[in-house]
Amino acid sequence: MNNGEKAMAEQTGIGITRRNLLAATGMTIGVAVVDLGVSGAPASAAPAAVDLEVVGGDPVAVLSSDGSTTVTTVPRQLAVQVGSSSPLPAGTRLKVTYDRRIYALVEPPAVTLQGRLLPVTSETVSDADAAGQDVCTITLREAVPLSADGSTGLVAVVGTARQVSYPNDLVRRSVDASAELPATSRTAHARRSLRPTAAGRAGKGATPWGIALDGGWVRHSWGPDAEFSYYCPIQVTLRSVGPGAAPAQPGFTVSVDPRLVQELRVDAVRLNGKKVRTKVSRLRAFRDGAVYQTDWRVLDRLAAGDVLTVDLKPELIRPVGALLSIKHPVVSLSSLGDSPTRRDTGMNSLSRQDSVYA
Repeated sequence: MNNGEKAMAEQTGIGITRRNLLAATGMTIGVAVVDLGVSGAPASAAPAAVDLEVVGGDPVAVLSSDGSTTVTTVPRQLAVQVGSSSPLPAGTRLKVTYDRRIYALVEPPAVTLQGRLLPVTSETVSDADAAGQDVCTITLREAVPLSADGSTGLVAVVGTARQVSYPNDLVRRSVDASAELPATSRTAHARRSLRPTAAGRAGKGATPWGIALDGGWVRHSWGPDAEFSYYCPIQVTLRSVGPGAAPAQPGFTVSVDPRLVQELRVDAVRLNGKKVRTKVSRLRAFRDGAVYQTDWRVLDRLAAGDVLTVDLKPELIRPVGALLSIKHPVVSLSSLGDSPTRRDTGMNSLSRQDSVYA
């Protein structure tokens, strides 16, 4: 079964049943080319007007490791809408160039017209002249007629974004999205950028940065036979993963059970293994019957590669016996802002769920 037949086999009635279609966040990167060079067109026919449009202009940030333009915004889906003032004949070819470091291909690519999945064939090859880029060529197996308003409006969905985070989230020299229609006997040359509708670029010249959180715990036991236990954080580590410096004064928050922890203080602070003074300050402390929470702020910026270790000294409480409930300990990053250059390290919080309290 070829790609077009697979696509038709997945079609039941009207609409697309493929569950992963447009399911993930994504970015349109590359070049989309529509080729209507089908033989047999009258030489005197006037060139048809063709429009290539972005599908879903919600901007998504792409972080790069080269310093000139490190944050680029691109459309969310790897998808193109093709509109024409004349029918599209069978054999029409749509070429989409994309970065495989960013996208996972929808196999087979989905081409729809008013909710109906069209039969197509497709071929994907790697571009030897551009690192990471593939070219997907989609060929229509049937003609696309004009709609009631005198135009076509097929939509091709080619891929969805890979869910990547640090350290695989930087893309070097990504290609700007654009669409091009070469001049043929039926169409005039057309080209347009596939930029998001909201914004073209964000953070030009800024450098990506990120912070990875780690830490350590102490086991707190109570009860006649020390059968109950709770883990209290005694160390918090912030590692600046770069390539740029973290913003000024990043912070972290510690939340613990107020029936088990009376107080948390800083015992020592080390920067890259060496003890330092006044690098961390407690902003506030909050206590009620459900939680004891403290908020801390790092007073200086962390350069790329810096590791800040904060040793905490807890004052613990020993209950008489079992507890009806527990507030599990949580340490989380805070005060990092909403900068588009922030990298998602996937290491934003710590917790222990193995307390024994009843």
